[in-house]
Amino acid sequence: HVWEAALCPHANHVLQKCVMTMRSESVQFIIDELSQRGAQSICKVARNQFGCRVLQRLLEHCSQQQVRGLVQDLMTDAERLSTNIYGNYVMQHVLEFGPEDQRTRFAVFAQECICRLGSDQRGGCAVLSKALAHCSGEDRARIGRAIIGQPGLLASFAASRHGRVVAQLLVQSCVEPEFALIQQQLLEASSTLGASRLGRSVLASLQARATRGPTGSSSGAVSSLIV
Repeated sequence: HVWEAALCPHANHVLQKCVMTMRSESVQFIIDELSQRGAQSICKVARNQFGCRVLQRLLEHCSQQQVRGLVQDLMTDAERLSTNIYGNYVMQHVLEFGPEDQRTRFAVFAQECICRLGSDQRGGCAVLSKALAHCSGEDRARIGRAIIGQPGLLASFAASRHGRVVAQLLVQSCVEPEFALIQQQLLEASSTLGASRLGRSVLASLQARATRGPTGSSSGAVSSLIV
């Protein structure tokens, strides 16, 4: 009765406790019963208020090999899950705990759907933040190029509550040539960003990065924008 328990407001806690306290090999039956219903059903669990918690615990406590099938199923509906009120938490866990090749798969997907993810100021931005925090340098650069390739998108991130984290992670983690383009776009929007607390925090991150990087006189230009 794993399926019914995962969607139950009370029994889901029992499954979570099993996953958290038993050896990972001993909870394989949970993965097996969920998986046998197919990818659409796995994604349905991820979008459920209670089922999403069970999947998060499985991703946290089971080996990557155990959850590989679950992750592959979840990636079939990555866009919908990333922007879903509950599914976005599962996708964040996929990026933090899932296999490296699936992070790359997400980065390729994000490159193609960056505007749709970025327009969701809660779930989509949170998932992008997780990707920038846990993906490889190559995959972070791929996501960064997608963001700076959309005029105004980076500045809109920097000025929003949830997008600000995406902008700061880009500033902190990207290398040349992406960083030069990120710096240019943020400086061009500095008058708007400097008028808000969120924008100023991103400009402060830019200043810190420019100061320690080989950016020459540009660090002074950034410094003059911080109030």
